Amino acid sequence: MLDVHPPHSPTHTWRDFFIHVGTICVGLLIAVGLEQTVEYFHHRHQVKETREALRLEEEKNIKFFALERDMLRQQAPVYRMDLDVLMYLRSHPGATPSTWPGKMDWRWHGAFYPEANWATAKLDGVIEHMPTQEVQNFDDTYRRLERLYEIQNDELHAIEQARRIMFLYPDLGKADPAVLDEAIKAMSEVLVLHGRVALIQDLFVRRHPNFGPGNSIRYMDTLLGIPGNPIQGDEIEGLDRRVLSIQSSDQ
Repeated sequence: MLDVHPPHSPTHTWRDFFIHVGTICVGLLIAVGLEQTVEYFHHRHQVKETREALRLEEEKNIKFFALERDMLRQQAPVYRMDLDVLMYLRSHPGATPSTWPGKMDWRWHGAFYPEANWATAKLDGVIEHMPTQEVQNFDDTYRRLERLYEIQNDELHAIEQARRIMFLYPDLGKADPAVLDEAIKAMSEVLVLHGRVALIQDLFVRRHPNFGPGNSIRYMDTLLGIPGNPIQGDEIEGLDRRVLSIQSSDQ
């Protein structure tokens, strides 16, 4: 005879099923919400730490920028004298140092701009959690500083090219005219690059005034010995404000 036993648990209904599914969904939502909350505060902490690191890095770069600005002023007349001496020797073969318009000085000083904290912020993806305008401002700052550093290295290379003459002719009064011509060309490039650094500085501080004053092109032309031929004329009134307004409209 078949033995039939009643079920040990009540039969599940659709209502029980939906309650069970709903409970699971609520649990998942709570878990996701908690995870997102933890990530939110973690990202806030990351952004806070990154801002502080970038602030300290910017303080160093502001000091290096001021140092470069001062060095640019000091080196300009030195480089101009180097060129004048080379040109004098080209016109006066065999001239002794006592007759030169000045002495040769191949000094070079450049500033190094730290960017490790900015590189880390990009690599770690922290900038994705920062306001767009803030990120664009930092990105523009570091790109311009990198450009300054690149031009400094170009200037150093040109100085090294001009200085080759010293290895060939320790006594510059006996230098071959063709070698002098090469040195003069390289030294002229040094002056051009020196003025270009001043231009980049000037444009930089217009965009980022917190870095302090730069070297105006007119002033640098004076130091380089071309006061009557500025690379730029007087600024058009309000031009900078119009440029900045266009830039800010894209942010």
